[in-house]
Amino acid sequence: MTSHVSLYITEASAGTTTDFSYRFYLYNASKNTRTFMASPKDGNEPFMITTDHNTLQKVDNDAIYLSVKGSLYRFTNAPACRVDKTIYYVPVYLTATPY
Repeated sequence: MTSHVSLYITEASAGTTTDFSYRFYLYNASKNTRTFMASPKDGNEPFMITTDHNTLQKVDNDAIYLSVKGSLYRFTNAPACRVDKTIYYVPVYLTATPY
């Protein structure tokens, strides 16, 4: 990503009869993974939620390129991340092919 923002992808399951979902977050790059893992409880929301585990294509020139083949539950194409008093926006380019 950038020297200020990191991309995190987490896997979650709502139960035995539902598919896994993958949540995409931007987070302060100066913080560690342990701090990030505590952050969803502090209001850090994912900019994308999908059932496709192969979504991330690349990160290039401080932009995220995604391709979703499957269910897309949430998407924000200009997610932001606050680092101290500055807000960083990261462009996201998405190609989606629903089931």
